[in-house]
Amino acid sequence: LNEMNNLANIIKDIQSDQTVTRVIDNEADGLVQTANLGGASVVIPKAGNGKYADIVNYVHSLLTDRYIDREKAKIIVHNGTGQPLLSQSILKMMTSYHYNVISHDEVTVTDQTSIKDHSGGNKAYSLKYLENRFHAKSELTNQRSSQTDIELTVGRDFKPEYLQ
Repeated sequence: LNEMNNLANIIKDIQSDQTVTRVIDNEADGLVQTANLGGASVVIPKAGNGKYADIVNYVHSLLTDRYIDREKAKIIVHNGTGQPLLSQSILKMMTSYHYNVISHDEVTVTDQTSIKDHSGGNKAYSLKYLENRFHAKSELTNQRSSQTDIELTVGRDFKPEYLQ
């Protein structure tokens, strides 16, 4: 009950014209569908039971991180996983978080994910968030670039659950 009162105090001053309403429904272009599991009528992701990546990406697209948005780091993504189909999932996740991916490609398979900082440390929030999301440490390079701030090479150590 105390948490409910705290929530009420937080939201009481929010103007209705400053809110957004979205629905996740089972329309033809929706993200969910109805199903029967064990005799129960349930709503599950269209991608399949337990596969929430599309829903997670949709919700992230609604919630802009002001630090990522403010930095607008120019990011190049290299897929070195050896799994070309993974590229689209990685890009979808990154754009849902509002990262500024300026290009992407497939590269020679590499074991380790790496993050190279070409910004001279000026994109600290984006770097930290990428380190957390891809479970890799960033490396400051001596190669400053006006075209690229961050170079992300996704290696074979990448796990699909990082996409959520």
